[in-house]
Amino acid sequence: MATLVSSPLSIDQLVDVIDLLKRSGYPETRWQDLGLRLGLHKNTLDAIERNHPGDVSRCLTECLSKWLRKADNVNSKGGATFDSLSDALRSMDEIAVADKLDQERRNAMATCIFDSHCHNLSQSLCDPVSVLSEFCRSISVTLCLKEKFEANPSLQCETATYVFDWRPDEKKLKDITDILSKTSGKFVKIKFIDTGYSILITCSFPHSLTGAFITILIENLDVLIKNGLKKVTIGCCLIWEKQKLEEMEQLLEEDIDMIKVNQGDISEDPYVLQKKEKQLTAYHSEDSGLQSLDTSFAIVTLQLKKENETNKRLEEKLQKLKEKYCIQHMLLLTNTGSASSRIRRGMRMEIEELILYLTANKSDLEDQKAALAENKREIEYLQEQISSTSVQLLMKREENKKYKAVIKDEIFHKEKKLLEDEEKLKKESGDFKLSENLDTLSSLEMQPWFHENVSKADADAILDDFKHTPGAFIVRRNFVGYYFLSFVHNFKIRHLSISEINYKEGKINYRISGDFLSFVSIVDLIDHYCLYHINIDQISHQKLTVPISKNKVSLTYVTQPWYNKNVSRESAEYMLEREEDGAFLVRPSSEGHNTWAISLVIGNSVCHLKFFGKGGQFETGNSTFDSMVELVDFYKQNPIYADTKLKYPINEEILRQKYLIHVSDKCTTV
Repeated sequence: MATLVSSPLSIDQLVDVIDLLKRSGYPETRWQDLGLRLGLHKNTLDAIERNHPGDVSRCLTECLSKWLRKADNVNSKGGATFDSLSDALRSMDEIAVADKLDQERRNAMATCIFDSHCHNLSQSLCDPVSVLSEFCRSISVTLCLKEKFEANPSLQCETATYVFDWRPDEKKLKDITDILSKTSGKFVKIKFIDTGYSILITCSFPHSLTGAFITILIENLDVLIKNGLKKVTIGCCLIWEKQKLEEMEQLLEEDIDMIKVNQGDISEDPYVLQKKEKQLTAYHSEDSGLQSLDTSFAIVTLQLKKENETNKRLEEKLQKLKEKYCIQHMLLLTNTGSASSRIRRGMRMEIEELILYLTANKSDLEDQKAALAENKREIEYLQEQISSTSVQLLMKREENKKYKAVIKDEIFHKEKKLLEDEEKLKKESGDFKLSENLDTLSSLEMQPWFHENVSKADADAILDDFKHTPGAFIVRRNFVGYYFLSFVHNFKIRHLSISEINYKEGKINYRISGDFLSFVSIVDLIDHYCLYHINIDQISHQKLTVPISKNKVSLTYVTQPWYNKNVSRESAEYMLEREEDGAFLVRPSSEGHNTWAISLVIGNSVCHLKFFGKGGQFETGNSTFDSMVELVDFYKQNPIYADTKLKYPINEEILRQKYLIHVSDKCTTV
């Protein structure tokens, strides 16, 4: 099983695949459906079935062998891999089998992983300290999300929150501890790590160290910003935050080379008109593209207005902050404590940062305005080009309308002439076909297998008594006038239409539906299929053997193996005394005309059951059958007495071959 973990599979793993399917409970009878879903052609599967008829186990083995050798379209279905086999089983609704296959594969993969890493695992367990150190160094941030870290009690600490523009799967826990220890000293301890669009780190530090922590944080703010800091807060106070402006760039690249003026004379071919109409559609689409550019320009202009308003509000806020900080500075002049001076220094740095941010924001807005002005000039130029092109297209459209009218007139006259020619041909071919049909019907009436005015139901009734005679057939003509070939194939009655096809010089040939061979007459068609097999869809290797004429229809039971014409009651008991339960024969009864008896072995005795013939039908108790063959076939499928069915037909020839005895000496005429 371990070999099946490899992908793709090879022919050397055929035995492993077969054993795996057997352990999973896959039904071998569905090997054809499995082969089709694995990518094998139906012709390949039919060849396997012909080479191993009735042996489903061997057929499944050959089917899997073809699959492992990547025959037919196996590569297009995913190749010879374990996954493609599992997908094929699931598409066949064999969910339980597919689940067992997946379970076996997982067990094998676990065993392989353990075997391949067993040596490394044993070495790791021998040195737990180095393994733990390596784990702490390489653990991913993803594994630490929403996990609590050991820290000081919350009532004695202040909280600091960092927001970094990082992806959790790209950073390690060591990266976080390194940047915090580098920029915050040993003051903070990590409490919690969360994620949204960024990584959010919650830390704690003692209340008594608030002033010192703010000072160190401000001094190392540049390092934090370079490492992707977006926001930092202490308690409810915002220390620093980075606001990103949305870059508003609209790509206004349109290929002017697509606007080409196709000059030249327009021929009388209607395909030229279609080409011009397609070009006009392209120009309309370019016009709509410019409209979308105008819309985009309006949107960007509106966004710039909003940015200007935002900048004004920021300037007003900055002015208010300056006034506020001046007042606070005057109030704090008398306080020379180290904590207050550090807070003032932090506020001063924040004000300078805001001024730098506003200056950079203004320069970005000026660049955007210049780019928008350039885009507007390009749009005006394109509009002028499209206006001139539209005028040329309107002139070409008028010319095309004139050419189109001329072409329509020519097409109308040609179609009218073609219709007149077709009417003449139909009249000539109709007269010829009528005479041909009369000759065909007269030749068929001379054939013994031809039945006039017979429907499909009537043909089923005629051939029902000949279901055990492969190739028994009739040719019939229904009430509408169509011809059909009805015959017996695999104990079923098949009906194939005989179609008429026009051949050279208006002559009519005949062929059966589904075949490409055609014949001058229906008689030639029947003679051919009496010598050669019929090979079409669902019907193969079947010749026409026994023609059924009208005078053969009523006495078909005489040829059946279970019918014994000259056997009495005593002879029947002698013939059946050594046979198994369900052995039977049918014989004329001694009670008179149109009375028959079924002699049947039930247990250790022979029973005789009578039935009667009346008006071409046969009656047994409350049941009526159209033929004796239908009666016997019915009781082969259903119990005739108690739980006993008709199973084994018996006649003198069967007993002679079985026991090398002659029964004719003990038989008497009833």
